[in-house]
Amino acid sequence: MELTVIGCSGSVAGPDSPASCYLLRAEQDGRCWQIVLDLGSGALGGLQRHMDPLTLDAAVLSHLHPDHCLDLTGLHVMWTHHPVMQPSGRLPVYGPSGTAERLARAQGWIRRSRSRTPSMFVRCPVDRSSGLVPSACCPSWSITQSRHLATG
Repeated sequence: MELTVIGCSGSVAGPDSPASCYLLRAEQDGRCWQIVLDLGSGALGGLQRHMDPLTLDAAVLSHLHPDHCLDLTGLHVMWTHHPVMQPSGRLPVYGPSGTAERLARAQGWIRRSRSRTPSMFVRCPVDRSSGLVPSACCPSWSITQSRHLATG
């Protein structure tokens, strides 16, 4: 398993330091799974230094502050309007209650109390008592071999 820090600058992204974003990679049965943990301001650009965002398997949001989630709006544009590759299906996005509504507002899709849920987003609320996403929302992970990979 490999965890790459894409950004951790705090509340404000800098020219060379994106806000909160972590790329988790794990191999299972010859397939590399890629999950992004948070996607804060400036993180989408930094993420592209390490992988093609159109190949993500899921995104997990810890909370809905801009420095943890707002680059998902840019990812949505990339996901739906890329000139060469458009992924099929939806990108599962796991986050606290209100995630779909928050991202729809950020995307400018809520007008006069009507909302349109972004097609790439799937919302699963977090259990507030434990802070964990319900197991029914997550794929079952069975990592049989862990290894440390150097990041560069």
